[in-house]
Amino acid sequence: MGIIEKAEEYAKKKYEKNDSSHQWEHAETVRKIALELAKHFDKIDLEALNLAAIFHDIDYSSPHLHTENSIKVAEKFLRENEYPEDKIRKVKEIIFSHTTHLRKQFGEAKLTEGKILYDADKIIASLEPGKDFSNLFYFDESRELLKKFIT
Repeated sequence: MGIIEKAEEYAKKKYEKNDSSHQWEHAETVRKIALELAKHFDKIDLEALNLAAIFHDIDYSSPHLHTENSIKVAEKFLRENEYPEDKIRKVKEIIFSHTTHLRKQFGEAKLTEGKILYDADKIIASLEPGKDFSNLFYFDESRELLKKFIT
């Protein structure tokens, strides 16, 4: 079993502890959208993007700290599964990039994968009644994809 399959198996159980908006289905939907967006770009690390999407909201016990908590869960899991340290750092950076308040505090995502995860997560958030995060999207492709969902 590969690292993504192991992560999926692990995450499905961990997400059960979260509120109803942040269950495995949310992570899986964000991941599918992220992988769809990734098709528009060259040289995307699909493994890192997959892992970051799987773990991005895995610990929502404290909403304001969920990114930091989710990074800790991902890091622990990946180390226990002997994932390379340089790749762990990349997954952590991608997860870190998906939250608006951290974007405002620390600046724009540097990795394209982080921007993709951010937009994928905000596409889902924009589907909620009365919410529209499209002005925060990094990519025009994200706006186009959102239009497909709402029409």
